[in-house]
Amino acid sequence: MFYPTFAKYEKDLPGKANGSHAQAADVVSRYASPILFEPGTSWAYGTGIDWAGLLVERLSKQTLEDFIKENICKPLGITSMSFFPQKDRMPRISARGKDGKLLPYTDPYINEGYVACFGGQGIYSSMPDYLAFQLSILRNDGKILPAAIVDEMFNPQLHGAASDAIWDTLQSPIGNSSAGEIRPDIRFNWGLGGLLFTEDDVGRRKKGTMIWGGLTNCFWSIDREAGVALAFGTQVLPPGDKRCEAVTSEVERAVNTLAGVYGSEAGEKP
Repeated sequence: MFYPTFAKYEKDLPGKANGSHAQAADVVSRYASPILFEPGTSWAYGTGIDWAGLLVERLSKQTLEDFIKENICKPLGITSMSFFPQKDRMPRISARGKDGKLLPYTDPYINEGYVACFGGQGIYSSMPDYLAFQLSILRNDGKILPAAIVDEMFNPQLHGAASDAIWDTLQSPIGNSSAGEIRPDIRFNWGLGGLLFTEDDVGRRKKGTMIWGGLTNCFWSIDREAGVALAFGTQVLPPGDKRCEAVTSEVERAVNTLAGVYGSEAGEKP
């Protein structure tokens, strides 16, 4: 977690073993810790989406798995998305050693042993199905969300101290590991779903582009102005791997150049 004080409470939570939250089986057991600050006064990368998923379950009286299958997968023709995939379909995770080489990752993974749906970290999907979800958002086709909600997703949601806090957090080495490569001279905010760029990053991201990444250096972006949705999939640890960041940036530039968003000159590294 990116919480400086989370470990203070974590060891006393129910379901913990040796002070580790990773193998707790459900959202309440894993994340029942106090908030760090009042909402709107700061920003931290946390477990809000996991709690939101639990709220969806209680309001809909369905598991989050069933709710997503009914309201997202079925309308988009998605068949692979699941919190509980078949083991033989799960990719093998690798870890980069000190010598720079990749080796099989043998420690327990963050979702090993869970029995509940973790909305902020637990779902698996094939790349084509994940892109189908992204394209629905990009096109604002109304299949899974009303048009006005999608528009609001791409509006800045943070103001004042919270806006400053996300800037400081994601400029830190541990913070920007979830968002790919970030230039320190390009400003951003937070949309409803990801990091929202408030300036052009020429060659990679236009103003209004939303991006985010994941623990194993996977990455996605949606640029509504340019009409481009992009997903980069890998299963490499640790998060923030510099080689993966470099590849992601090259993929962004190449896709934007091929799509005619930027010319080849703009697609070169700054």
